[in-house]
Amino acid sequence: MLAAALDRRNFVAGGLTSLAMLLTESGVKLNAQTPPVRREVHDPAAAPMLQLYKRAIKEMKDRPVWDPTSWWFQANIHWTPQQDDSKGCYEINCFNALFQPLPGATPEVLARIQASRRLVAGEVPLDPSVGVGRDRIWLKCPHRTYDFLPWHRVYLYFFERIIESVVGEPFALPYWNYLDTRYRD
Repeated sequence: MLAAALDRRNFVAGGLTSLAMLLTESGVKLNAQTPPVRREVHDPAAAPMLQLYKRAIKEMKDRPVWDPTSWWFQANIHWTPQQDDSKGCYEINCFNALFQPLPGATPEVLARIQASRRLVAGEVPLDPSVGVGRDRIWLKCPHRTYDFLPWHRVYLYFFERIIESVVGEPFALPYWNYLDTRYRD
């Protein structure tokens, strides 16, 4: 039971951290506009969203791996190979220092928090001292738990907001209707 509570706590903390990262100096604006319609991927009306998605993927792949809006970073939030450090884990414990400062944090730690927020907005050059390690933010998909569906719902919500910030247009990820037998191969 304790492990489930800790997992749930980490899930909520991760969602709140993602929200803070997106809304703090990231250029993402809260809009009251009508959200775009989510289309089935094989529906011809999904083509404009698929083109936006293709454009976003290209730009996100061109971003540095330490950028929380990069393709690699977002993929690693979901899952990453356990033994692959080729894409840059700069400080294994830096997430704690960046987003969860202890009471009485030193000016150096507070400066790192501010630098990381600016980093999310793309205003700071690469500095390994403000990198984010996979121990706290990567590999968070809760497979085989009750949190599986809600975790993915939150993950995809913020992933779509990142894509909107990349392409500058409202975006809804098309879905694949796995019940339609025509598209199972």
